[in-house]
Amino acid sequence: MTSAPVSVSPFPRTVCRRGREVRTSMVRLVTAFGMTVAAFMFWETMDKVHVWIALRQDAKKERIENEMAIKRRREQLIEEAKQKGMLP
Repeated sequence: MTSAPVSVSPFPRTVCRRGREVRTSMVRLVTAFGMTVAAFMFWETMDKVHVWIALRQDAKKERIENEMAIKRRREQLIEEAKQKGMLP
């Protein structure tokens, strides 16, 4: 009779139905690490997206304010020109 080879591993082994060796604790460890890295990457990406959106909104608000200031100044100049009789 031959005996099965003995493997020295720090991880416990389990054998599934088909006789394959599965290292469940290593799989769980790698899965947890992968999920942690993915969550960190997602969090950092969302931070960058939120900053980008906020900067765009600020730029848009500033542009609208500048356009309104130009429009008010233009109306003032037209009114002054009408009062001086330069415009009909």
